[in-house]
Amino acid sequence: MRKIPHFHDIIFELSDELKYEIKKRVVTRSYKAGDIVLAQGQVVKDTYRVDSGKVKISSYTEDGREIILSNLNVGDTFGENGVLDGIPSLYGVECLTDTVMSVVPGEEFLQPYHQYPECAYALANKLNRQLRIFYELLLEAKAMPLQKRIVSKIFRGLHSHTSEDEKGVYVDMSQDELARMLGTARQSLNRELKKLEAMGYITIEQGRVYYSNLEAMREDFKDIFHEDFMTPYY
Repeated sequence: MRKIPHFHDIIFELSDELKYEIKKRVVTRSYKAGDIVLAQGQVVKDTYRVDSGKVKISSYTEDGREIILSNLNVGDTFGENGVLDGIPSLYGVECLTDTVMSVVPGEEFLQPYHQYPECAYALANKLNRQLRIFYELLLEAKAMPLQKRIVSKIFRGLHSHTSEDEKGVYVDMSQDELARMLGTARQSLNRELKKLEAMGYITIEQGRVYYSNLEAMREDFKDIFHEDFMTPYY
């Protein structure tokens, strides 16, 4: 399993000179939990970087079902490809918590993008990582039973979607969110989670999914974890 640091961040790997050029163009914006930063179908005019808080990236189907594509954390960026191609966004962005973002207006972002080759390279590198993982997720959705997809999602989120309390480490998403991220019904998700709990891999308490035996889960589902299995790392 390959841990990819700064998976959704194009800023981290830039030179100090270029970071300074971008920082000069930044406007800081604050949002409340539930605020819509970007609506699906909206033309993207700015690029964003999460300074604090958490946001979700999601799309709605024609019948109104929400499919959660990803949750973004501190340091993650979005909006760059929309600024470049001018195509209305295929997804929406909603704040899950109170959130502060560094925002670079589109025209201000395009200046260093065209002036510094490393900026274009960093963006291409980020989009390539995302394309690879979306391709893997598409294959999983087409070829894997739901139980294996849940296991895959658990391991992909080990370093980005977990929290800890006195009972242990748990998946930092509600079961409704997990079901929408997997594109399945809540009832189907519950059935498979109960099976995984009966096998001793997880524990479910007050709606939270706690990790019980990750090593056994990894061993028993080792056919999922090929050499290039990618997971974001924070």
